Amino acid sequence: MFSIVNEPKLIACLLVLLSLACDASPPPRQSASGAASAEPFRCGRLSLVPASERQGFVDRPAEEWPQIVLTNRASFEGSSGLNGASAFLLRSSASEETWIASARHLIGRMGGVQPSLIEVAADVGRFNARLERWRVHPRTEPNRFVDANALATSAVFGDWVLLSVERQDSLPANPVMLASRKARVGDAITLVGCPYSERACTQNLYRGHVLEEVDNGFTFDVTPHVNIRGFSGAPILNEDGNVVGVLHRTVPEARNEDGTHRIAVADDGLLRSCGR
Repeated sequence: MFSIVNEPKLIACLLVLLSLACDASPPPRQSASGAASAEPFRCGRLSLVPASERQGFVDRPAEEWPQIVLTNRASFEGSSGLNGASAFLLRSSASEETWIASARHLIGRMGGVQPSLIEVAADVGRFNARLERWRVHPRTEPNRFVDANALATSAVFGDWVLLSVERQDSLPANPVMLASRKARVGDAITLVGCPYSERACTQNLYRGHVLEEVDNGFTFDVTPHVNIRGFSGAPILNEDGNVVGVLHRTVPEARNEDGTHRIAVADDGLLRSCGR
């Protein structure tokens, strides 16, 4: 039992403890698997593929390419979800670190996400607090999937969005690497994607060449012509099989009467920021 003379000292101690409790920082946000949110992305983590490195699959027939393009299934607190469009896995050339890559505009009205999270994504912590799940899988194989852990970077690289991947023994697609330089006019490219009209499609290849440089990207022709609705976030590879952009948008004036597109626009904001 405390005497009267000790009560002021006891009260002072309690006030100090209360102050410390109030000033304590909250623990880092945990993902559904219990992993803490990723640190903000830095270009140094990417380790660009050497300019001379050619991926072996590019010399195979299209039907022998590994699975590359994936589709999105994402849910958010306080906003409607994202279901569809395109994504792929991006890997550092110097480590096993892997990210889900897709198009930033898909976390807004164009992806059916309302209220939009495009501006929220500029703040890693705020976005991760809203992210409930982001899963990617081959379109016709939803049981082959990988989940995102957290947003890996604020959305400052044009139309790119990167999310760190949960650790997993096997992945549903072959990760690709970022090219060491941006695409130039005349370069051969390959768009990897699937039109919504082909219900059984897992992956098609569309060939083309860079036509013109535009803000944060480039235009390219598409062969065969295809309705690229749903291709947003799909990877665009150079002739060595390394990523030079994500599918950003269509060119309305290059749309055919049957709804297919002759020309599309790629965003290469990540490569412009992290490349040489």
